[in-house]
Amino acid sequence: MATIKSYYKTTQIDDETLSRAIANAKDQENKIYQLFKKFGCMTTWDVYDTYNEMIEPILVSSVGRSINTLLKQNIIVSLGTIPGENGRPVNLYELTNTKVEVIERKLDNQIPKSIKLDIVYNSNGDIDVESMVSELDIKLSRISEKFNLNY
Repeated sequence: MATIKSYYKTTQIDDETLSRAIANAKDQENKIYQLFKKFGCMTTWDVYDTYNEMIEPILVSSVGRSINTLLKQNIIVSLGTIPGENGRPVNLYELTNTKVEVIERKLDNQIPKSIKLDIVYNSNGDIDVESMVSELDIKLSRISEKFNLNY
């Protein structure tokens, strides 16, 4: 089975930054998958506009890479082209109907490889490590319950 890459290292970055970039790319693909699930047929530009409006700013090239990965994984399929801006054709995509249920189960059953924590500051302006550790503990407890892990 071929390995599908979510992030392509094209610049020199350290291992920690690379790990975060890979996790972000996978998260981005999942968010784009959720957009297709909610809105149905979309073009790359539809995904770009919706992602920017509903989630967070994103580069159009990142949307293109994520759509390409979802195509390679057969999560979405191209329905052909429709006229886009300035009369140029653009691809119209939708979820692969036969695999949606399997994909949902797979996305729901993957143990996270990273956990996002927000930096919390106390009233003195210092980082509140205790609050952050407490938040991490809660998140790890939830993950361990969901996946029946010892924590």
